[in-house]
Amino acid sequence: MKSIILILLFLTNVTFAGGLTLEEQHEKNQVRGMTSENATNYPIILHHGLFGFRKLLFIEYFYKIPKILRKAGFDVYSTEVYAFGDLKQRSLELGDQIDRILKMTGKDKVNIIAHSMGGLDSRMLISRLGYEDKIASLSMVGTPNRGSYLADVVTRFFDPATDNKKNEKEAEQIEALTKVMGELFVSTEPNKALLENTLRAVGDLSQRYLRDDFNPQTPDSPKVYYQSWAGKTARLMKVGRKDIVDAILLIPFKILTKHSGENDGMVSIESAKWGNFRGIIEADHLDMIGFFMGKTSKYFDHKEFYTHMAKELAEMGF
Repeated sequence: MKSIILILLFLTNVTFAGGLTLEEQHEKNQVRGMTSENATNYPIILHHGLFGFRKLLFIEYFYKIPKILRKAGFDVYSTEVYAFGDLKQRSLELGDQIDRILKMTGKDKVNIIAHSMGGLDSRMLISRLGYEDKIASLSMVGTPNRGSYLADVVTRFFDPATDNKKNEKEAEQIEALTKVMGELFVSTEPNKALLENTLRAVGDLSQRYLRDDFNPQTPDSPKVYYQSWAGKTARLMKVGRKDIVDAILLIPFKILTKHSGENDGMVSIESAKWGNFRGIIEADHLDMIGFFMGKTSKYFDHKEFYTHMAKELAEMGF
């Protein structure tokens, strides 16, 4: 059921994404937030990954986290950039929203908590778009800092110069992987343009691009605190497993396991490591943000995870 709902939400993402505006979130913060002496000095930004959103129909990307953090006394905002954008576009949009937040709050910096591609947006924003003085800390969860093998094979699969018949097994797997996108990308001309945008974004997540271009050109700023977490999941029959990979992530999980080792269904553990690596959480790529409806394994509580993270940032003076 979770897989079916996720696909339906994905297919309606472009039309129905929404949620509170930054100004409306600011009003909520004024009413309910910043009441705790233990809150962070700077606002907390929750930033989504590829195909992400602030709120989609009745589902929040970081499920219930804004409400929980506000209740705990934190000033928190959920940003929203183009779900199918490449790193440059997403980073520029993120920067514009951070500027608005700084103006509304009167603060000079923010703390970013980013999931997946959102961490790369933030790193680009800090190091290449001149925001190192506006970002106090960057906390990344499941970010492909060294790329994802999945991005390499997807871009290769759609490259007309590639002879996919050379590896029929891989071609079958990638066809199944991309089937999630369904008719969204093939039925109309506008959707063909959307496919082109998405492939550029996926290309920005490839191992080659991160290794040869992005990371060498995006050095960490000494003015910003960087920390990261990786997720780990497993198949149902795996002995000793704690988290069971969601059905919709099973195929990418199997591909990644073969080529990159332990992973969260989208990003390998090794790729997620960056800055101060805080460790491995027992959650797949969706469970680490509480998707869908906060249902995770008994070994990982996403609400406690983000609350603890925010409290730690406050203790560190951020």
